[in-house]
Parts: sequence; structure tokens; C-alpha cells
Amino acid sequence: MKLKDTNETFATSLKGAGIRATMGGDPEFFVADGKGKILASDKFFPGKEKPIKFIGAAATERAYGILKLFFDGIQAEMNIGVQQCREGATLNVHTCLQKAINIIEKENKDCQIILKPAVKVTKAVIKSADPEARRFGCMPDFNAYTLTTNTDEIDATNHPYRYAGGHIHLGVSSPYVKRSSKEGKMAKTEEGHLRIIRLLDLIVGIPCVLLDNSAEAKIRRAEYGKAGCFRPTPYGVEYRTPSCWWIKSPTTVSLILGLARLAWTIAGKSQDLKLFNLLNCKPADVRGIIDESDRKVAVELWEKVRPYIAIIGRAYNNPLHIRTVRSPDVVFGPERWSERSGKFIKVKGSAVFSLAVFEYMVKNGLESLISDNVKKEWKLNTKGFNSMNGFVNEMHKRLFKDKDFMNFQNDFLKQII
Repeated sequence: MKLKDTNETFATSLKGAGIRATMGGDPEFFVADGKGKILASDKFFPGKEKPIKFIGAAATERAYGILKLFFDGIQAEMNIGVQQCREGATLNVHTCLQKAINIIEKENKDCQIILKPAVKVTKAVIKSADPEARRFGCMPDFNAYTLTTNTDEIDATNHPYRYAGGHIHLGVSSPYVKRSSKEGKMAKTEEGHLRIIRLLDLIVGIPCVLLDNSAEAKIRRAEYGKAGCFRPTPYGVEYRTPSCWWIKSPTTVSLILGLARLAWTIAGKSQDLKLFNLLNCKPADVRGIIDESDRKVAVELWEKVRPYIAIIGRAYNNPLHIRTVRSPDVVFGPERWSERSGKFIKVKGSAVFSLAVFEYMVKNGLESLISDNVKKEWKLNTKGFNSMNGFVNEMHKRLFKDKDFMNFQNDFLKQII
């Protein structure tokens, strides 16, 4: 499907829409020695009852919230506070990672942060860990399709794998949102929770299958990353399907939180069911793709979803909008979407389109642009980190002179426009 074939009424209903959901999360990570052996994180961090607490990069607690680090099982966990801005959330992730690496390297300079969905842990490490770290202590979470709890109890002492989630917290755009409003009903009722979680599976879960489908991701997905996995919260929902992969880089944090907020906007405008109908797709279909890690069918579905994603809202709020935000006053590419006229405009020049960047990673793998070197991606222990270098700006800097990418982008734009 091309952009011009999308339903005009649907696009108009979301024109300029930007319900700025609050965003946060509690992604997990592993600590390994210099040879890559996974260690129990209780050797570095306290338990969740007495976490390490610190303030984000802004001057006030109110603006950025309290950030936390603690062990949760063998893995470690960070709480990145609450934000309405992707750059602010990215800055908080950087602050947590920098704090964590300082603590880890102070204990052992050869140790490192590992961001994998699932890892094998030796029995010796499990046995030597704090008793609290030797068990799967999570409160139960729920499935938006079966309306039951997700995972049966696992014997943590004999189970060889440990899993790192990348849970995303989404909440109302303002404390003054009325429960009777569309956003209020979506955020604070059982029916609304089921709607937003199922839409998150479509808009975030499917891209996760496309970019995070390693053997380790499949192992985790079978246990703790099932479709529709969530917890209701007083402010909205905690979406628990994604693994920790999206904190590998500031660009992937910007991408995934942007897509999650986009899903909140669509459901908050009560357009989620209409989108499923336009795609001739049922939530149960999405569930099957995620639970089975079926990348082939995920690609087919994404090709139908993609044109709608590309025209929703504004480029500043939507990381995969067809219009790049690198410089709004400069013309780009063979055609661009005009928010003012609601039409495609032919222009001269070229740029890096974030939608093409995403498709390039789908084709060539996340590792084609994002490395596993956490310190390098996040510029830890060095100067020069800039939270404004989100998905668009950072990839523009990396790819503007990359001939292979530019050739790919030119072909892609011809297909979609």
C-alpha cells in the first residue's frame, strides 16, 4: 500500500493530533565480567526495597522525577522516571546507565552492561546470589487477550535462563483529564486498557518482532514477552511485552517511546478499532505473530500498517512520520507530506527519512546501525552526549553520506509514495 491509498477520513481525524502521554519505564539489564559471564547484579546494586535514588538531569524532582537502580533477580533494573518528552526520557536513560556503569566499574573495571532479552546463568552464580535474587519475584501480570495471568510459576533455582524486560509505562497527558473523556476512558477503565494494549501490540510489538527477533528474544517471548502482556496502573498502563533491546541506543529509545506515544494518541482519539478495520486485521492476528515470533507475517502486516503510521499526527511527535524534522524550513526528497495542505508536494534535494531508516534496519538487521557496545552507543564516561540526537537527527548524521543507504532510501520512497 502507498501513502496516497490510505483512508483520507482516518488521516484527517488524527491531523495535528498529539495527546502527549506521559512516558516512563523500568527496563532491565545484565552485568557480565570481562569474558561475558553473567554475574548476579546484587553484587553491585541494593534490592528494590532500598534502591539507589537520584534525580534526573533537570533541576527539579517534579520535572524529571526520581530515578532508581536496584537488583531484581539476577538482572538489574532501572526506573527512568516520568516524561512527556522523548528527549527527556532519553536523557534519564543515559543518566541511569552512566550511574550504573560508574558503580559497576568501581567494583570491577572489567565488568560490563549486557542488553540481551535472555541469558544463561550458571548454577554457581544462582546459588551464590542473594536469596531474593534467586527467585522470580515479579507480581503477576495480565494478558489482554485471555484476561488471565500470563506466566506459570517457574522454579528459579533450576531454571537456567534469566530475562530482561523493557517495560514501558504510559499515562494520561494531564492530571486534569476527566475519566469521562475519550482519553480518560482509555486510560482508566478495563475496556480502555485492553484497547490500548492491543494497539500497542500492533504499533510497538510488531516492530519489536522485526528488530528484536534473535534466538534470545524468542526464548524470552515464550515466557515473559507474550503479546498483550500488561499491568493496569492508576495513571494508565504498563506494557510488558518488549524486551530491553530498545535501550541499546538513544535512537531506539526515541523510536520505541515515540511509537508507544503514537499508539496512545490513536487510542485516546478512539480511532484504534477503525485502524484495525482499515487494515482488515484483528487483534488476535497480531497476538499470533508476536507469540510465534513470526517475522515473515510481521513484515506483511507492517507493510499494511506503515502508510498509516507515516501520516499520523505531526513529524515532531511521530518518529516514523514521512516528513523528516531535521530542518522544517528546508525542502526534502522527491516528495514530502504537507501537514498544512494534506497533500504530497514535489520538492528538490535529499535528506535522511526516518521511515527509510527503520526499513533499512528491518532489511539489514538492527546491528547494521546499532552496536551492542552500550558505552559507545550512549557515550558513557565521555563527553558529547546529546539527548536531542534522537532517531531523526542521529541517523541523519550517520547516514547522510552513506551511498548504500541513500540508494536504498530512493528505492523505498518510490515504493511508498
